[in-house]
Amino acid sequence: MRASSATVLTFEVGPYTYRASPFTATAQVTGVGGLDTTVPVVYTGDCTNVTSANGCTGTATFAGDTNHDGGSDSDSITLTTKAASVNAVDKSKTYGDDNPALTATVDGTIGSETLHYTLTTTAVKFSNVSAYPIAVTLGSNPNYDVSKSDASLSITPKGASVTANGKTKVYGTENPALDASVTGTVNGNTLDYTLATTATRASGVGSYPIDVTLGTNPNYTINVTASALMVTPKQLTIIANSTTKILGATHSFAGTEFTSTGLVSGDTIASVTLSSTGAPEVATIGSYPIVPSAAVGAAVGNYSITYTNGTLKVLYLWNGFLQPINDTAHDAHTTALYSSFKAGQTIPVKFELRNASGQIITQTENPVFNRTARMGACSVVGDLEEAVYPVAPDSDGLFKLTGSQYNYGWSTKGLVPGLYQIYANLADGTTRSVYICLTK
Repeated sequence: MRASSATVLTFEVGPYTYRASPFTATAQVTGVGGLDTTVPVVYTGDCTNVTSANGCTGTATFAGDTNHDGGSDSDSITLTTKAASVNAVDKSKTYGDDNPALTATVDGTIGSETLHYTLTTTAVKFSNVSAYPIAVTLGSNPNYDVSKSDASLSITPKGASVTANGKTKVYGTENPALDASVTGTVNGNTLDYTLATTATRASGVGSYPIDVTLGTNPNYTINVTASALMVTPKQLTIIANSTTKILGATHSFAGTEFTSTGLVSGDTIASVTLSSTGAPEVATIGSYPIVPSAAVGAAVGNYSITYTNGTLKVLYLWNGFLQPINDTAHDAHTTALYSSFKAGQTIPVKFELRNASGQIITQTENPVFNRTARMGACSVVGDLEEAVYPVAPDSDGLFKLTGSQYNYGWSTKGLVPGLYQIYANLADGTTRSVYICLTK
C-alpha cells in the first residue's frame, strides 16, 4: 500500500495590482519517506491583465509515484487596476491665433504603455478673450484606475494700434475730417475709438492736438498715438490805393488807403504803413510806387500777406483851357454848354501848367495836340459864338510855349460843323480835353 502525499500550491505574495507581467505560483509535494518535490502549475484565466472575469487560477497536480498516492491543489487570485492620472496642461494664446496643441501629463503607467484619452476645448481661433476649459475624456484603460484633471485655455488680448493722422487746414476754413491709421486687427474687426481736436473754424494759426479716445475693445490691447491739426495762415492780399498829387505838394498817407482781399468774416485790418518816394514836396513829375507794409489788425498773425504796390502820380496843376474857350465847357458836354465857334476859323487853344503853389511850370518837351473826328451834331448850341482874333494855324501837332502859356492854332478849315473833342497830351501822362461845337 502506497503512502499519502500533500500537494500545496502557493501564489506569490500580493497585492495583485496590475504590473504588466503575469503573477505566478509554486506547487510543493511532500510525503512520508522523505518525499519533497515540486510540480508544475497550470494557469487558467488571465494572470497578467485585469479582465471582466478578473480571475487567475493556478492548479498543481501530483500524479503519485511508487510509494505515494497522487494529489492536487489550486488557488485563485483577483487582479486589481493600477492607479494612474491624466492631467491636462494649462495653455494660452493671443486672440486671433490658432489654438495651441493641447497636452497633458500622464503619471502611473508602466514602461512604454500609454493611456487612452482625448483633450478638447470649446475655444476656436476667433473666440473672445476669456478662459476656456480644456477637458480630458478618458478612453478604455482596463488595467488602470485613471484619475483626470481638466485645465484651461486662456485667450489674451491682441496688440493693436490707433495712430491719429496729422491734418492741416487754412485759417478760417472748416476743420478737415479726422481719421487714423489702425494696425493689428484681425477677422475684419473694427476698433471702437473717437477722434477729437480743440481746433475750430475760428482757431488762429498754430498746432492743435488730435486726441484718440478708446471705446470698448475687449479683444485688443491698444496703443494710441495722438497727432496734431496745423492751422496755417490764410492768404491775404493788400493793395495800396493808387492816387495823385499836384507837383510841389507833400502827400500824406493816413494808413487806410488800401484795399484787401481774403479776410475772414469779422477780421479787419486797421491800418497799413504806406510810403512813396513821390510823397515829398520835391518829387518831380512821374509815377512812383506806393509801398504798403506792416499791416495792423487783431488777427493779422493769421494771414500770409502779399503786399501789392499802388501808384502815386505827380501831376501838373490843371485849371482848364483858357479863353476864348469857355470855362463852362471844361466838363463833359452833358453837364455844361460847349464852347461854340464858327467852322473854318483857326481857334487858339491855350492853357497854363502850374505847381501846387500856383507857380508857372513848363515841360521839357512840347505837349501834343490832337482831336477826334466829327462826333455828331451838337445837342445844345449856345446863343453866342466865341469871338476869335486872327491867329496863325499850327500844323505840326505841338503846343508852343509863349510866355507862360502853351498855345496851339487849331485850323477848322474844311471841317464839317458838329461836335468835336480836342486834347492836350501832357508830360505827366494825363490827357486834358474839351468839347467844341463848330457851327455854320
